[in-house]
Amino acid sequence: TSEARVLLRLGRSQAVAEVARRALEVRRRLHDGPHAELAGSCELLGRALLAQRRFGSAEPFLSEAVSQYDEIGEPLDQARARTLLGECLLGLERFAAAEPPILRAAAYFDSATGEHAEWRERSREAVASLHDALGAAPGTGGAGR
Repeated sequence: TSEARVLLRLGRSQAVAEVARRALEVRRRLHDGPHAELAGSCELLGRALLAQRRFGSAEPFLSEAVSQYDEIGEPLDQARARTLLGECLLGLERFAAAEPPILRAAAYFDSATGEHAEWRERSREAVASLHDALGAAPGTGGAGR
């Protein structure tokens, strides 16, 4: 999967999506319930589809990743998946639905210690995009629109 992340950075999201889809099929057969490998495959496939701007295709995989990480994942996994889901929902123009995952992820990254600069910045960009879309202050749900 580190190879897949490199491919994503190189703009090879189609190749990543194909590999991630196959990996997800295998992991679904291996794991009956929430599992880190299964959640990771959902996240990776969703991320590859998001890179292709295929928001509608990415959303179910990212939602599943968030759900599974909530049960078995570390806070970093949860926040990363929420950031991706929020970006996806913004792409679908589902702004009210994007607000909770984006703000929750941003709160984590703003308080986290360690090397999360890339995700902290990505999370802040998602918050800014959300506020632009809503035309309101955080937590207002677009009331200032």
